[in-house]
Amino acid sequence: MTTPPASAPPMSARVPAFDWARTPLGPQGAWPPGLHSVVDLVLSSAFPMILLWGPDLVQIYNDGYGVILGPKEPGALGQPTRECWPEVWHINEPIYRQVWQGETFYFEDQLYPLTRHGFPEEAYFTLCYSPVRQDGEIGGVLVTITETTPQVLGARRLNLLREHAETLAQVQSVAELRRLVQTAPARPDAPFTALYLHEAGGVPGELQAVLDARQPLVLDWPPRSWPVMGVPPRPAVALPLDGVDRDRTAGVLVVGLNEQVRLDGAYRDFLGGYARQLAAALVRLHSQAQAELNRRLDEERAALAAFTAFTEAVGTQTDAAVLARQAAEVLLARYPGSTVVYYEPDGPAGGTWAARVWSEDLERQPDLLALLRAGLPAHTPFIAQVLGGRQAVFTDGWNAEQQQVAHTGGYTRSANLPVIVGSEVRGLLGMGGREAQAWTDRDRALFSAVGRGLTLALERAAGVEQLERQRERLADLNAELGAFITRTAHSLERPAAQLAQVLDPGQPTGLDGLPPYDPAELRDEVTRLRGVARDLRQLARLEQHALTLEPLAVAELFEELRDNSGTRNVRWLLGPLPIVRGDRALLRQALDVLMTFTLSATRGAQDVMVSSDELDGEVRVIVEDDGPGLSGEEAATLFDLAVRTDQSVPLLAGGGLVQVRRVLARHGGWAWAESRSCGGKVVLAFPQDDATTALEALFRPGG
Repeated sequence: MTTPPASAPPMSARVPAFDWARTPLGPQGAWPPGLHSVVDLVLSSAFPMILLWGPDLVQIYNDGYGVILGPKEPGALGQPTRECWPEVWHINEPIYRQVWQGETFYFEDQLYPLTRHGFPEEAYFTLCYSPVRQDGEIGGVLVTITETTPQVLGARRLNLLREHAETLAQVQSVAELRRLVQTAPARPDAPFTALYLHEAGGVPGELQAVLDARQPLVLDWPPRSWPVMGVPPRPAVALPLDGVDRDRTAGVLVVGLNEQVRLDGAYRDFLGGYARQLAAALVRLHSQAQAELNRRLDEERAALAAFTAFTEAVGTQTDAAVLARQAAEVLLARYPGSTVVYYEPDGPAGGTWAARVWSEDLERQPDLLALLRAGLPAHTPFIAQVLGGRQAVFTDGWNAEQQQVAHTGGYTRSANLPVIVGSEVRGLLGMGGREAQAWTDRDRALFSAVGRGLTLALERAAGVEQLERQRERLADLNAELGAFITRTAHSLERPAAQLAQVLDPGQPTGLDGLPPYDPAELRDEVTRLRGVARDLRQLARLEQHALTLEPLAVAELFEELRDNSGTRNVRWLLGPLPIVRGDRALLRQALDVLMTFTLSATRGAQDVMVSSDELDGEVRVIVEDDGPGLSGEEAATLFDLAVRTDQSVPLLAGGGLVQVRRVLARHGGWAWAESRSCGGKVVLAFPQDDATTALEALFRPGG
């Protein structure tokens, strides 16, 4: 994937600075508030997103989408999408037409033949097309997109390598191997192959440079000088093949190139793996160590087969327990009689690890099952070793006393592997056996392959959940903004009619039953309208503020609020708080509004507790107090946009917390309150960022 130049400014700076007046959208000052909100959401999202606004579908996107554009960037900003992507307009145009009718579409691993590097290339994406409404009408299309080209091509190549390895394992002679290569069916990533060996016909002079340098060479094959009727030269890579004698190559393998795929590092790695498999088959046929080489090929096939079996079994499943159960079934099919357990952290800060999924044989060991379900301490030797090294641990001589796990004296060996999603260990996959033999390389590869498959499946599930959460939050913001606009318009109708009476008492106002003009009532309406105007100006300033993202220690922000609060009788308890990437001014303003509400005289809080945790790919800051509780309706509307009339739930004293949620949304997060009969609880969610997580680890004790 192409990355933008390091000097390119972020989209959060480019979009506000762009000359929108020369586009169909017009200057930013004329944009409707809803467009500003959606643009801010797009720019703050950690996922690649693009907004296509207006009938011309003018493009506004974030940094993640800029990477997908490749060389089309930076000229694509403000450009109608038809002009930017003419090669896929026939695909997208019907979709946009239906989205404009209110439909939403989701595609997984969809092929788009994009022209990003001067030629039509295979590109695959997982996309979600959603309508964006403005004043009740659809004003644009929001596309959340993740390029999956590396994953799709990687899976395709992995499958070809697996089939290639299985086929080569059956070859019994060099002549059979040559026939196999020369007659291999065309594949997308290997349209044709040709093999030239020293021992069988020699290597053509055109390939001598490959032998001399012992490095791959990109060329056209066959050479134009060869009288091969009807076969024009095509792009290919010639790769040297190692032989039994490491000082001399065995020959050269020529593999055709897919002209719709860039020859990047991943493609080169695949070609190198393809050549290494062929070289291994040659060595197997020539070497006295045939049995050892056969064993290694068998290990590779077994691991690939285990990975493939797991992948096929889980399909698009996202439930962690179901995925773990599928992993257990794959392992038990290859190691019958073994015990498989999947653990997840339990208790405060993952102090214990409890069994969540287990094989049926544990039902016949109730004491051991009860122990594992209750949870093993994190300092249990095998758990501590896995968590400390963050890699698989294979134990050949299991000792129940040394491992501090009762009721396991019948086991002789164990394997345990951390399931790491993002930077967090989400679970442990463990297997115990009663056989006396030690773990072989084949066993290790197979168990690790299943563990890797489980990890990838859980990563995919986390990505799907996060994408769905982003879609739901965007829908909430859109709905909230639409209701806000409707209520504001309604608030203006009555004073407008009364003003009309003052200016021209003889003209009808359009509102039946309106009482005669009352100066005192009119003054009240004017006062209320001034309040509405202040609300709108405050919202506009919030939405137009350009984000400046930097690592921020949340604890420092709360310490500033505590020291400046002026409430000496309030007890603060600040737990360990994370480092997040955010705009200091906006977050400081949001927290100030939140704590003004929390410490208001109406709530009468005496204790404020601030803590944090990590869940579902988010870092969550929890603010609790011992003031009055919140009803379900109060909690549900606490952060909503509000005008000063038509409130089904009146604003709480010190409320007006719309800023808090919208600031968090601009950072890719969210804010909500929880209903309680006693005490308040507010949750501030930030997207998890690997860079700030690593920075935070440096400041932990022992970091």
